[in-house]
Amino acid sequence: RLWGLRCRLLSEPLLPTILVRWSHSLDVDQRMCVESSSRFAPLGLEVKQDPEKGRGLYCTRAFAPGDALFCRAAFASVCRASAWTTSCGVCHTTRAEPAVGWTVCRKCKLIAFCSAECAQLDRWHARECKALPRLAQVCRQDDICREQNRGNGLLQLILAARSLRASADDEAEACGTRTSQTCAPTFPCLPSDLREMCYLEGSLSEPGLLEAAHLLFAVDCEQLLLPAPLHSQYAEDKGAAAEVVRCILQMQCNNFTAVDYYGKFVAEVCDPVTALMNHSCAPNAAVAWHCPAQPGEHICHTVRCLEPLNPGDEVLISYVDTGQPWWSRQAALQSVHGFSCACLVCHDIQRSVSGCSDNGSSASTATIRSSLQRIENASGQIMPYALRDDAGLRRFICEGLGASIAHAGPEQEAALRAAEVLMEATDFDHRPTFLMERAEVQQRFETSARAAQTLRRLVGPQHYFLKRLYRLAVLAELCEDWPECERAAAAALDAFGARRSVQRACTMALHAKAAARMLQLRRREWQPEGQDSMPDLGCQPFDDEDATGCAVARCREALVELNVWHGAFAAHIPDVLELNELLHNLLNASAPSAVRCQCVLLDELD
Repeated sequence: RLWGLRCRLLSEPLLPTILVRWSHSLDVDQRMCVESSSRFAPLGLEVKQDPEKGRGLYCTRAFAPGDALFCRAAFASVCRASAWTTSCGVCHTTRAEPAVGWTVCRKCKLIAFCSAECAQLDRWHARECKALPRLAQVCRQDDICREQNRGNGLLQLILAARSLRASADDEAEACGTRTSQTCAPTFPCLPSDLREMCYLEGSLSEPGLLEAAHLLFAVDCEQLLLPAPLHSQYAEDKGAAAEVVRCILQMQCNNFTAVDYYGKFVAEVCDPVTALMNHSCAPNAAVAWHCPAQPGEHICHTVRCLEPLNPGDEVLISYVDTGQPWWSRQAALQSVHGFSCACLVCHDIQRSVSGCSDNGSSASTATIRSSLQRIENASGQIMPYALRDDAGLRRFICEGLGASIAHAGPEQEAALRAAEVLMEATDFDHRPTFLMERAEVQQRFETSARAAQTLRRLVGPQHYFLKRLYRLAVLAELCEDWPECERAAAAALDAFGARRSVQRACTMALHAKAAARMLQLRRREWQPEGQDSMPDLGCQPFDDEDATGCAVARCREALVELNVWHGAFAAHIPDVLELNELLHNLLNASAPSAVRCQCVLLDELD
């Protein structure tokens, strides 16, 4: 069906294409996998077809934890419409004041570029410029286009139009690999990659999406957004609207949300090559976004190993937050991606919940207990708000696992209110911290600190609410409240657990900086600046050697983790530069401080 649709889009006769297709000894899916695998062969990867999951990415050689599978620039990316004039359309850098070198398109007055290099590098706006204001206006007025399954409906319409144009061009260079000084070209994104992305077939006739497709054709009266053959097909009423709906559904199922170093939303990204990787709730790889990019470069991302991979292993990432309970993960996957997870983790859990196994294997029981720790209160009881209305699930938790479920009461309501306040006070997605006044940052910090104190008192140490405390640590750093920064970062690290992630690496950096800054302050208090003589031995000296060793170890661990995730991009991260400077100062000051402490101890012994 898709093959024939491609022919109609390109105004080619269908019968010769079918004859050519039949003349091959392999079917379309197999031939596409062979073509895709040839691109990945130098990287030690290949594409295979699975009868249940479809195409997937597999290893042909061994990879160790921390190894980069590949690094590439995204096929297309769009930031939120509210940030079009304050965020660069290519590298997605947010404009600061004064804005030096920034230009806003004189025609549409919507899209901005931070430099002449970015304006020259952009390959989309020249064609979209005239139609973009009309599309933005329609989407603002239409409720259906404003918000869809995930993200902003306007962004998905723009990315869908770009995908359809690139597919119709049927040229590899139209979807080719972007260049970047830090991210070397690896392999191209072919038009077939765009056409063959999965989607929810059951939603093709959804009225809201069909209306959005018709609006897109109405707005694109000059045939700037969509390819001309598709407009001709739409005029003849030959299913062009359904083709646009299919592409929108592809965007919903396969797009990524690119975030910056602190986890703030940067852009909606379409990259069908990265979308080849299938989902698992126990992933062996993860995507690290390197954005915003440097001026004159596209945002890039790196796929890195979390677990050892051997030849034949499938590369799996997680589409959802693995810290959520398994029933929440299943609901999110079903609503957005259209499937229920059957990975090893969910399979064991489902068998245990449904009673297919007596008490479940020891591995599955441990997995379930670990998942339940994410929703426990401070007393070790399951918080009932997180449980769906399922008698079998509650019975299994109580009888099968021996856990207890707390009663809904004022403590749970207080925890939920505190979590809501914390989320709102630490929301930097729509307003970056460097654009805030000092008073606003201080107010947000004080509000979120009070909410965090309530949460730490009411929920368990590994509750997923506490992962948000890494943003409180960011606010504490801006306010130079280093004790609170250290407490918030430590609590967030406990909530993250041992599984490695980009946010965990960022939190480790905040934790290390807080320890180093607190050590510097304590040294100044113990020996004021410019004072050469030793302080009065009657005052109790602090354990400078142990404190220095702890701070140095934290800085080194954070630097290693940041370099693992960001590689060559780490050189552009401010935290890496600051940690290197702190580590240098700590090591230079550690020898004399150790000598001073030793002299104090000897005098006390005498």
